[in-house]
Amino acid sequence: MHEREYKRLRATIEADYRKKIDALDLIYNMAGGSAIPSSNGNRSQVKGALAQGVVAAISQTTGDFNVRDLEESLRIMYPTLPVKRASLSNTLKRLEGKEIEVVERGSGKRASVFRRKMKA
Repeated sequence: MHEREYKRLRATIEADYRKKIDALDLIYNMAGGSAIPSSNGNRSQVKGALAQGVVAAISQTTGDFNVRDLEESLRIMYPTLPVKRASLSNTLKRLEGKEIEVVERGSGKRASVFRRKMKA
């Protein structure tokens, strides 16, 4: 088997796998579930698979993080979850004051730095 053939077969298998996972998530959502269950019951309820994934990823973090760090964590934790950086940034803005706090506000190409908010 040559490298070219290997890459083609791998891409085909990954595409089939993603389609099956998406179909399973769709069926589960239609039955009243959510694609990514909340891992922590005392957290505030958030809607949407991306927001739930972000909350789950934040609960696993220690220390400060930025959008790029969180994006990488989500891609590892939920490989089938479509993650767009703009959607991720918007989700983080909605979670400010609830789940996270801003350590350093970003500007231009410099990303904001966040920290998980400690619950009292």
